[in-house]
Amino acid sequence: MPVGTVHASASGMVQLYVRLTVSPEGIQEVTQALRAIMLRARADRECSGARVCADVENPTILSYTEEWATSEAMDREINSTRFTSLMEVAESATTPPVVEFRFVSEVGGLEYAEARRNS
Repeated sequence: MPVGTVHASASGMVQLYVRLTVSPEGIQEVTQALRAIMLRARADRECSGARVCADVENPTILSYTEEWATSEAMDREINSTRFTSLMEVAESATTPPVVEFRFVSEVGGLEYAEARRNS
């Protein structure tokens, strides 16, 4: 497999994306809560990645992402107490949070860009 390429499983990788805006006073508390949820997700062998990020221009905007090997694994997680905890944190946002489930069949790396630049 070329560098930078990830192939999803036959049933497809699922990415959970949550973006929320918190009060300046709540940044540390919410970030710590998301970090605890992230670490629990990473402990699952079907979770290929989880991360918490703050917007560099507006640190009150936080993004949380998980990547699951299959839609079945994501379905199991939706019914977990960990997911319930994540939604409780999202409800603490100062504006309605964005919650997306992204179904991914393939991810290309640098070879994709190289092929398009040379065509």
